[in-house]
Amino acid sequence: MEQIQTPHGIFTNNEFTKQSAQEVYNQWLADKDTPPLLTQEDFMLDLEFRVTVLELGIQNAIKGD
Repeated sequence: MEQIQTPHGIFTNNEFTKQSAQEVYNQWLADKDTPPLLTQEDFMLDLEFRVTVLELGIQNAIKGD
């Protein structure tokens, strides 16, 4: 198993995708600031929360809005 030590930890090769440890690390760097996609359940919970906030007229309850 190939592995490299980086400032972000130890990365190893991916035998399934045939990526080297360096390729895995480079992909991680490219993706690290991309927010993960919500599952359908998480999306629905967020939507229900936002609708409730709007219905109740709560101000400043949603971060970033």
